[in-house]
Amino acid sequence: MSAAKRFLSVGDGDGGTIDSSREVIMELSHVVTLATLVVAVFSSSYLNQRALERQMESFRNETGQRLAGIEQRLDKIERQLEQVFKPVLQH
Repeated sequence: MSAAKRFLSVGDGDGGTIDSSREVIMELSHVVTLATLVVAVFSSSYLNQRALERQMESFRNETGQRLAGIEQRLDKIERQLEQVFKPVLQH
């Protein structure tokens, strides 16, 4: 007999309906708990994915800035080396 039928059935006077309604409430409680757990797992997975995407974007920006700084320093060193060795190479 399904939980809904047991819940709706009329007792035979021995208190069976109260026990049946308790069982139905417990079963519904289990179903709600399981559904809540599933929603919580998927929600946390989604939020973790979003956080990881934000971290990766931050990492890309930081890496790009560092590479730009290194490139500027290399350009400066190149200009300095050209000034030092240009007069020597022209003779």
